[in-house]
Amino acid sequence: MRTLTEKEIESVKQLREIVRDLCLDEEKNSDDFLVRWLRARDQNLKKAEEMLRNSMKWRKENKIDSILEWEPPDIYNKMMPTAICGFNSDGIPVAVMPSRFIDIDHFWELDQDEYIRYSVRVLEVLIDENRKRSKTGYSTYEFIGIYDIYGLNIRSLLNRRYMNLVKNSTKTFDENYPEILRKAYFVYTPSIFPLLFAMCKPFIPKRTVGKFEFCGSDIQKMRQTMSKEIPLECLPPRYGGLNEEFDRTAFNNCGKKFFSRKVSVNGEIETDGFIESYVPAGQSIDFTFDIDDPGTVIHWCFKTENYDIGFSITYCKDTNELPEIIHSFQRVDSQFTKQIGSTICQTSGKYALLFNNNYSRLRSKKLFLKVDLCNPKTTSDVNKTTR
Repeated sequence: MRTLTEKEIESVKQLREIVRDLCLDEEKNSDDFLVRWLRARDQNLKKAEEMLRNSMKWRKENKIDSILEWEPPDIYNKMMPTAICGFNSDGIPVAVMPSRFIDIDHFWELDQDEYIRYSVRVLEVLIDENRKRSKTGYSTYEFIGIYDIYGLNIRSLLNRRYMNLVKNSTKTFDENYPEILRKAYFVYTPSIFPLLFAMCKPFIPKRTVGKFEFCGSDIQKMRQTMSKEIPLECLPPRYGGLNEEFDRTAFNNCGKKFFSRKVSVNGEIETDGFIESYVPAGQSIDFTFDIDDPGTVIHWCFKTENYDIGFSITYCKDTNELPEIIHSFQRVDSQFTKQIGSTICQTSGKYALLFNNNYSRLRSKKLFLKVDLCNPKTTSDVNKTTR
């Protein structure tokens, strides 16, 4: 939390005096706690007081102070788990919230009020983690959220029922947990996600929207963006970091693995000699090779999970030239059969293997790729995959 200004210090003193009758405990009577309500109401003392009083009343009516003793139905922990992957330099917890475990059919069977209560409990867990950290010298009410959208059926959420849920939950968080979010990163978002966000945006305060970052499915972009707030030692490899232990062990009780493979230095995932990457919905990715020696042979083998993919190969002398197609675009059933082939590089230059998913607006594709470069000047294969 940023340092209080002189004006805020004076306003906090006034607010503390005005709400003395609430008999706030030591934690809630602190400067860090009280200033949140002032900032949430643009330093308007009267509005901050009203907001704080209403929230204390809400906490009492809903028994929030004892919510950590409540054991929510197991379906919440399995479908909407949250795990802390570490802390940033300010001691702020970094929480990963994946969507891949959500079963949409079961999701709509959940009681809306209970869902919001579960979400409130998640926030209280994060606050409690901050409370424990305060004993070691850190003092903050904030958290950083990584919202992993991979695998979520966005289309099934484009309805009035979901909008009402977003509206009600956002209202609860805004009125009772102001200024708790330091940053929110949305990753592995499909091309249709902006439409969903546009529908939800009117219900979200502008100051909160300003804390959102959208990283798409590019691991390098995730790494570059999130490393400004999150140390790489804390960030899971799935997002370009170095915290391999988290990927191996997180969410193991949710019925399927969150992630458990080795990430290469380029950000792709290595498994069984293949690298694993994601081709976002409505987009394409390429793997480019700088070939110096004519006669070099590119041997390639790839497969995909569940769905087909578009494939082509291009060549250009340098990045200033338009690429020449040397292997025409084809949609291949790589989900059923490994696609194996080779290309002889007649001249030096840049050769790119392109994986095209532009035709699929809703589904990202999981790609497994193995490439070997056979250099005619050596007897050994050289692997120099780049993106």
